[in-house]
Amino acid sequence: MKTRFIFVRHGQSTGNLSKRFAGQIDVKLTETGIKQGKCTGEYLKNKKIDFFYSSTLSRAYDTACYCAEFHNKPVNKIDDLKEINGGYWEDLTYPQIKETYPQNYNNWVTNIGIAHCDGGESVEDVMNRVYNATKVLAEKHKGKTVLIGTHGMALRAFILKVLNLPLEKMQTDLLWVSNASVTYVDYENGEFNLLEYGYDAHLEKVGLKTELKSKAED
Repeated sequence: MKTRFIFVRHGQSTGNLSKRFAGQIDVKLTETGIKQGKCTGEYLKNKKIDFFYSSTLSRAYDTACYCAEFHNKPVNKIDDLKEINGGYWEDLTYPQIKETYPQNYNNWVTNIGIAHCDGGESVEDVMNRVYNATKVLAEKHKGKTVLIGTHGMALRAFILKVLNLPLEKMQTDLLWVSNASVTYVDYENGEFNLLEYGYDAHLEKVGLKTELKSKAED
């Protein structure tokens, strides 16, 4: 049986606006982020969605809740769906990270797939963590449709593994998705299949699409 996943990246957060590395810091949605979450919820309201999950971080959880309220369903939090653990980078500006941790920050900017946050996770770490957590849900909810409230790097890393691309290809072959965008993935016979990555036309149509300016936003 085929399981359909709908991944929704969180709406714009205060971390996105401040240009600080949020990682697993629990930053909130901005006013725009709330509007984006509600817009994506409206876009998805007529789709049959059986279960809702999210990261334990409020920016992803709240975004998922704006989608779930149209379906009168609860959102279940899973810790392993969280964003990358930024370690010592968290709450620093990108110039501060560059100055203090130049080697790993250079990897993040020029070859992000092999990057490792000092004192935190590598991109490969978060890739495996999110992939394994999602596979558990896929096996648990065979034949159902599952929405997951997620994060920029968590989703990007997961999709890299779905596509079976080497870590070095993330920089060029798999870019960031916009806030509150929608990614569709199917799971069948033990394999994931990407259908659409970062759909955001519904946001662009009403002027709510936000562009990522930084190479390091999460």
